Amino acid sequence: MDKVETRVGPQERSFAISQMFPWFGKLRLRGEVAFQEAETWRERYEEVKLSLFQEVKDAYYELYYLARAIVITEENLRLLERFERVARRRFEAGQTTSRDLLKA
Repeated sequence: MDKVETRVGPQERSFAISQMFPWFGKLRLRGEVAFQEAETWRERYEEVKLSLFQEVKDAYYELYYLARAIVITEENLRLLERFERVARRRFEAGQTTSRDLLKA
């Protein structure tokens, strides 16, 4: 600490306060940087949101496809069982050969 000499004698302590003012345009640039950073985070959010929506849609369509495939397979199984019963009855009645029964 430098000693300052005044007309009443040397000073023991001195305090100073200073305020730094940003140079012209610095606040505007900081604002622009903050805006660009916020925009970057918003774009990342949108990207993740769209990706999640796509994953949910894919999972839903896969679930729908599998549910329909199960229903169709069950219907086909019932039809095959019906064909088998008809073929057995026709075979038992002597109206057809065992070949038709084996096909069913």
